[in-house]
Amino acid sequence: MGDIETNDHLCRSITNSCECKVVSVDYRLAPEYKFPAAAIDATDSLEWALENMDEGLGVAVAGDSAGGNLATVVSHTFKSKLKYQVLIYPAVGFDQTSRSMTEFSEGYFLTSEMINWFGRLYLSKESDVFDPRFSPILFKDFKNLSPALIITAEYDPLRDQGQAYANKLAENGVETVSIRFNGMGHGFLTIPDTPHRKSAIRIIGSTLKDAFYS
Repeated sequence: MGDIETNDHLCRSITNSCECKVVSVDYRLAPEYKFPAAAIDATDSLEWALENMDEGLGVAVAGDSAGGNLATVVSHTFKSKLKYQVLIYPAVGFDQTSRSMTEFSEGYFLTSEMINWFGRLYLSKESDVFDPRFSPILFKDFKNLSPALIITAEYDPLRDQGQAYANKLAENGVETVSIRFNGMGHGFLTIPDTPHRKSAIRIIGSTLKDAFYS
């Protein structure tokens, strides 16, 4: 679902807010391209950005939802080479039992049925759920990762796994800021005129400004 155009307005908003260049990645989608195609594309794209950035400037990575998953994966791949990571209601692991996954399994845009459907389309085999490139919360080494801003939404089935990931970063000494937007559901940053959308973008912009220019 979605493509590079559906997130164009969000990327432009972040560009204006943080006063930096934004590279939006048109990674391959399932079911035509199964796991780990998207993770490979994200890794290759970030490698290109690091090699081609203007001298003296840093690179941060950001993504929302499935893009948040990919941003998390490449943050582990490139670690201290990044200035910052911004993870917006990211999918970071297989979850069927958390409070948010059970309490908000239906009726809040993203449902557990949709999540399972996405998984069936994306994964080649069931054991892929244990691959850290699909479930980055399963990476063994969390040391030396770049500082992180993690945004979650109150009525999002992915809320608790995003918070669990933030906790794991902090427990491993990674500078981590975790912000939950109450009253919001999954995807609220990509829906124009949604309450708190502008506030979230301002927070992302100011965070990246500090990371790049302080």
